[in-house]
Amino acid sequence: MVCAALAFVLAGLLELYIEVPDVDCRGNVNIAWQLPQYILISFAEVLVAVTGLEFAYSQAPDHLRNVVTAMWCMSQALGTALMAGLAEIEIPRQWVFFFYALLMSVLIAVSAGLNWNYKYRQ
Repeated sequence: MVCAALAFVLAGLLELYIEVPDVDCRGNVNIAWQLPQYILISFAEVLVAVTGLEFAYSQAPDHLRNVVTAMWCMSQALGTALMAGLAEIEIPRQWVFFFYALLMSVLIAVSAGLNWNYKYRQ
């Protein structure tokens, strides 16, 4: 999740650079400037998706594995719905990326707090 937050910060910084009045680069930014964001968000997606599904499957009781896996998929659907809802609000794009990074940072802290005393199922 740290990689995802960093990717959103980089995307916001790039958007700020594009919107700087002194720099006339609107529409002329090289695609290579977006590579770090794509690499980080891809890396974060692989890490979160694989470990999250494996954790949900291995720690759920046998008779609830399908339910817990479905809840994992539902959380991804709710996150996508949140992003779609935020896309409809008229906010400058760079601030939306920074909001996503802030939201990811809050979720990292909440997740760390919840997982601090977690007892793994054998």
